[in-house]
Amino acid sequence: MSDVLQDHLKVVRDRFVGLLDERLDELEDMRERIDLDSNRGEAFEQIQFIAHKIAGTAGILGFESLGKQARVAENAIISLHTKSSLATADVNTLQLIDVFIETAAEISSNSYWKNS
Repeated sequence: MSDVLQDHLKVVRDRFVGLLDERLDELEDMRERIDLDSNRGEAFEQIQFIAHKIAGTAGILGFESLGKQARVAENAIISLHTKSSLATADVNTLQLIDVFIETAAEISSNSYWKNS
């Protein structure tokens, strides 16, 4: 890959990681709302929306694990929604969301910038 293309890709990856930090704050807030039974349905929907956006971009930028975990969490929420209500959730769905959030945290700027 040419140096120019590598440089452009690095800029896009850096921007993605910066936005991921913002999304991570939102994800953690939504996950806490689920635990507190505070508008659970809305929190699940917001996590699904964020997961969808991350899943569509992460793999392209070389964050395959994050993309996969985002897709798994998104699909678990969709499945939950079609089976019952987002106001309830099984332990498996919550664990998949937690793994997704943990994977995002591992790529967050704190670790990303140390390794760049």
